[in-house]
Amino acid sequence: MHNKIRLKLGIPLFIVGLLLFGMAPLWTQAAPPPLPTRPLPTYTPSPIPSPTPTITPALASQSSSIILNAQSAAALEWDQLWTAVEWQTEDGGWQTVEGWQGAFDSIDTAGGRKTWSVPPTLFGRGPFRWRVDAAQNGPLLAASQPFNLPERAGVRQVITLTLPAAPAQPILLPTTGDSIGWLGATCLILGLPLLWQIPKRLKRH
Repeated sequence: MHNKIRLKLGIPLFIVGLLLFGMAPLWTQAAPPPLPTRPLPTYTPSPIPSPTPTITPALASQSSSIILNAQSAAALEWDQLWTAVEWQTEDGGWQTVEGWQGAFDSIDTAGGRKTWSVPPTLFGRGPFRWRVDAAQNGPLLAASQPFNLPERAGVRQVITLTLPAAPAQPILLPTTGDSIGWLGATCLILGLPLLWQIPKRLKRH
């Protein structure tokens, strides 16, 4: 009895197994092909601008110094003036060095002085320039000629700069016809007395 039951169950299982074994290649063939890999985008690096000089502290025996000696024959409010060191960028512009700006260190009857220490990492770099403003974030009073930093330790590089009495003011010219007419009328009125004297002088001669 048990053998007949096992036989009846074994035959269907055997048939199912054959069917599954025969369909396995079909499943393998029906598998979708792998998706093509997308090409990675090409990265084009942008041009790197000139790095801003980094001011790092150094021992006095290893560093040099740049000294601004500002003078002026005019009466200036020296304690309000603002100094800064600028470096020239590749496009010819001037950019302030963050660590090298501030008021004068000392002021006397001869003028003002400002000193900055130059670490070895900046030896020989340039061009730089000193500038003096009428106040912090104020108009420019004067700027020095470009210079390079000292090339070795122990150098005291002094830059002398003469300051004017006030910032240079732009010359404002009249831009409208009304303004030019008013200017011409003023000149005519002032010149009438001279025109009146011309005939009298001609008669005398």
